[in-house]
Amino acid sequence: MKVGKISNTVLDRSIVKVVSKKHKSKLLNRPGAGHDCGAFIAEESGDVVVVSSTACGNNSVYTAVNNLAAEGVKAVAVSCSVTMPATNREIALKRVMSHINDDCLKLDVEIAGGHTQVSAAVTEPIISVTAMGVCHKDRRLSASKAKPEQDIIMTKWIGIGGVQAIIDRKREELVEYFNESTVNNAYGCREQLSILYEADIARKAGVTAMHDASNGGIYAALWDLAEAAHVGLDVDFREIKVAQEIIEVCERYDLNPYELDSTGCLLMTAEDGCAIVDILENNGIVAAVIGRTTAGNDRIIRNREETRYLEAPKQDEIYRFQEALL
Repeated sequence: MKVGKISNTVLDRSIVKVVSKKHKSKLLNRPGAGHDCGAFIAEESGDVVVVSSTACGNNSVYTAVNNLAAEGVKAVAVSCSVTMPATNREIALKRVMSHINDDCLKLDVEIAGGHTQVSAAVTEPIISVTAMGVCHKDRRLSASKAKPEQDIIMTKWIGIGGVQAIIDRKREELVEYFNESTVNNAYGCREQLSILYEADIARKAGVTAMHDASNGGIYAALWDLAEAAHVGLDVDFREIKVAQEIIEVCERYDLNPYELDSTGCLLMTAEDGCAIVDILENNGIVAAVIGRTTAGNDRIIRNREETRYLEAPKQDEIYRFQEALL
């Protein structure tokens, strides 16, 4: 299998169809494409639900917490699992945990526990984080709640998480090729990986669904949103925002920014997307209506007169970048 997130086909064939369901299940949704969180009823009344999400990689804290925020849930704690290579010294473990702890502090969540081990089978640290939160059932959103003929709104710009990972590995080379200002502008700051602020504003403004972009980039996020809601898409390629500096870094390594980790970018649907954009921009958040949901299965990307169909998510470009370094 390819490195990275598994395809939706493999997900359905080898995971969803294998996982059993109890006769009297308390789960509110089954695993599937576009469903980044699990939720179950916490009380007999059924009003309170516990929501959790698991993510892997260097941005796993942000991704797991973002997944909850996209469902209208505030994460209160995370549990982390770390597998370290046998060749690493203890100082490497300390760096990994300091990185995780710093991200938790920025997101106002605590580390509740987890598991740490050393394995001769890995060559790089393997990080897995599960975020947990509680909310009232009626407050919870889901990507599956998007309906046909609604506007699709996108916040910030694409490629944020992926470009930060590239610059972390290649900063010295990039500074020599471009200049420090270009590289710093492309990188931004780690706080840009969070969608908590905009997700909270959007929920209160009345969006119908939210889905954060992460592994696989904006194209994967659009596909997963459509899969979860069983809707079609009609997207204007020109409205998908990407920073010029991010384009330049991607061109340097022949990467497609539209298929690059876009942690920090949030997709939403609403009856009146322009009103949501106005509210977000009045609160300092870059946002734009990038298209509409449609009835049926067609997922169309338009670029002026050119029309093409969105393909199923591919391997995130960050893995192709990493493989080239080996």
